[in-house]
Amino acid sequence: MPHDAARRPATEAYARFFVAADGRPLEVRAATSPADAALEACVAELVSGWEFPASPGGVEGPYLVRYAFDADPAVPPEYAGPGSIRPALRDPGCVERELHVPAELRGSAGSVTVKLAVDPTGAPVLLHALTPAPDDLLAAVARAAGRCAWSPGTGSDGGPASLWLTLTVKLDAR
Repeated sequence: MPHDAARRPATEAYARFFVAADGRPLEVRAATSPADAALEACVAELVSGWEFPASPGGVEGPYLVRYAFDADPAVPPEYAGPGSIRPALRDPGCVERELHVPAELRGSAGSVTVKLAVDPTGAPVLLHALTPAPDDLLAAVARAAGRCAWSPGTGSDGGPASLWLTLTVKLDAR
């Protein structure tokens, strides 16, 4: 999603570990920037559950993995309720026109359905897959949604609100 000065800064998560001869991670250490003890514990637990090919040479490593992501918005999105108005694309075909499918996925046809949160300014802030899709395709959909103009939604009180919507993006074979 596009970075906006009003949003919280991006977070980076790091994990350092060794891989045992049987493929299990050993001595997993996690760190985040900015520091977040709960997130670090979550990353360490996640990495500890990974599996790697067995190594005939014994313990290997150390390995370092890094993942950067935008933090969730300060105001969590809500689902539209009675009296709410959902956010909407100002140009209904924009996402499909702006979508640049990664080269390795070109030739795909069909569609991908996502849950998209649009903040009170009309900026897309979160995207989650509702249908299975490769991460590269979801990232391309997020970039395309970010290049489009959105009308923000309103809450049941009539004021601006950060709301979820469901968006189905048609893929062509380009």
